[in-house]
Amino acid sequence: AGGTVVDKVDYRTDYVVLGDQPSMPPKPADPSGDALFAQATKAYQRFADVESQAKALRIPILNTNRFLAEVGYTAPKAAGK
Repeated sequence: AGGTVVDKVDYRTDYVVLGDQPSMPPKPADPSGDALFAQATKAYQRFADVESQAKALRIPILNTNRFLAEVGYTAPKAAGK
């Protein structure tokens, strides 16, 4: 539909597509889980940053289903229905 995926939200952004907010995991007691904790924390913070930027610029935030409806996607019908 002519859209472009970008890494930055700015005044040229028409809308932002966000899925479910990642959950903030508890800090692991065992240091072996630190890498996964850091990765999950980064995903959580990135989601919050993008959402905050979009809200500050009053850019519509769409979930996956709304985005698919906007681009005219309809799910295939299940067999036998």
